[in-house]
Amino acid sequence: MGFSDIVGQTRAIGDLKRAYTHGRVPNAYLFVGPSGIGKRKTALTLARLLNCEGERSDVEPCEICPSCRKILHNNHTDVWSIAPEKNTIKIQQIRHMQRMVRFPPNEAKMRVVIVDGVESMNIESSNAFLKILEEPPPDNLFVLLGESSSRLLPTIISRCQRVSFVPIARDLLQKVLVEAHGLDPIKAQIAAGIAEGSIGKALQMSEVLLGPERREFLQDLPDLHAPYTG
Repeated sequence: MGFSDIVGQTRAIGDLKRAYTHGRVPNAYLFVGPSGIGKRKTALTLARLLNCEGERSDVEPCEICPSCRKILHNNHTDVWSIAPEKNTIKIQQIRHMQRMVRFPPNEAKMRVVIVDGVESMNIESSNAFLKILEEPPPDNLFVLLGESSSRLLPTIISRCQRVSFVPIARDLLQKVLVEAHGLDPIKAQIAAGIAEGSIGKALQMSEVLLGPERREFLQDLPDLHAPYTG
């Protein structure tokens, strides 16, 4: 479940590992890329690495120490997630976070706050979040996840270290669907061909392929052999 399990994001993972190795982890990251390609999985892996208590031979979390296991099971008191409520991250959510991060972490070396769908912040919540980034509390890392940075305040972007995530190549995506998720090769080929480089979307498509709407779905498929540069 470490960085080695994240598919098709070699450059992004390399950047994160180098920052960790050289002690240059910033106060805030901005992970940008299409949905379903591993941004959240990467953020949680980074949270485990930063708080790992076990022995490691590489820049990977051990996955077996109490801290790693708590994060894996979503019950670590210092790894938080914020997500849109009714398609918007509201100012009340940011203000609550602002109050909480004033206190030191309960058990972690580094508290990690993951803000998913960051582009859904409205102007009020954006300004409130900017104030946190302008005076970041110690021992806190903010990881912002978004499909695009175009709707973010430039001042928020400038206070984050950007990490770009890219669509997964079709052949690699097909291989992962077969080897890691147990799809038969034909269904994997179809799902990978229409998923636009997103493993999350490919898995959703694979469920459709197994369902009663399969015949209608297959009739609407694009040419699977068309070039794909992802």
